[in-house]
Amino acid sequence: MMRRTMALTLAGALCAAPANADFCELTWDTPCPVFQGATSGSTTVVLTICACDALTPTVDFGWIVSGALPAGVTVFPNSGLVTIPAGGCVDIPLTVTCPAGLIGQNVPITVDVSNITAQTQTQCTGSVKPVRRWIVQAASSVVGISAPSGVGVVSEHDVQLVVSNIGSSGKDGVRIDLTGMGAIEPVEPFILVSPLAPGASQVVTTRVRVVPSAADATEGAGGPPRFGDLLLAWDDDGTGLPPVVNSSVKFRVTTACPTDLNGDGITNGADITQILNAFGQICP
Repeated sequence: MMRRTMALTLAGALCAAPANADFCELTWDTPCPVFQGATSGSTTVVLTICACDALTPTVDFGWIVSGALPAGVTVFPNSGLVTIPAGGCVDIPLTVTCPAGLIGQNVPITVDVSNITAQTQTQCTGSVKPVRRWIVQAASSVVGISAPSGVGVVSEHDVQLVVSNIGSSGKDGVRIDLTGMGAIEPVEPFILVSPLAPGASQVVTTRVRVVPSAADATEGAGGPPRFGDLLLAWDDDGTGLPPVVNSSVKFRVTTACPTDLNGDGITNGADITQILNAFGQICP
């Protein structure tokens, strides 16, 4: 297996509580575009591994795609090694090839993750869905949100979605139904997109709400991250009826830290330096 040392996607102690076991997550219902006349398409899913239950400065993990994949479906890379600082998370992009014969079907992908340092194991499952007419996805594979801490505190955040017409005639627009899961819920239940010419794309903005957690009372800023998904459903087969889920956007929610002045995810000397540099300035 290939060894990779991945950069942290979010700095700071993301998994502060020792009771939080290591965990992984794989993006769900990632659209895999298969263009007209093509026999297959490809897309990228993201494997997130977090070293939460760590007693050493760094943790070594091994991961491998497990189980039988449908004919024509490949994942690259399909295994690897990664070193993660204690309390951190990494995102590992995986390229998935999907055949045209599976258009409209959910193709599950399972990954086994082994904590080599602690000799423990966990497993996560995601999926891709080959599509022919429309693609709706976020500009980023994993959307990071820094939300205020405190019981009952609700925050709303803008999310940009890219809508692309890869096979529709261009005469009709598309309705995208929104459903939340985990730490995320949509502010509005759907989005209406005007007709797009074949091959054209449009960026649309919607808002999501971070669902308050009772853990915010005890963990506060710097506590372990929470995950959520925005589920997207639209008509991709021309029947006029959207499926239950056609795509999803994964969110990682961390609690905002008021002392993190430079926004790097941790309070340290850099924040003190920022205060000292501004000391004595007259505020307008």
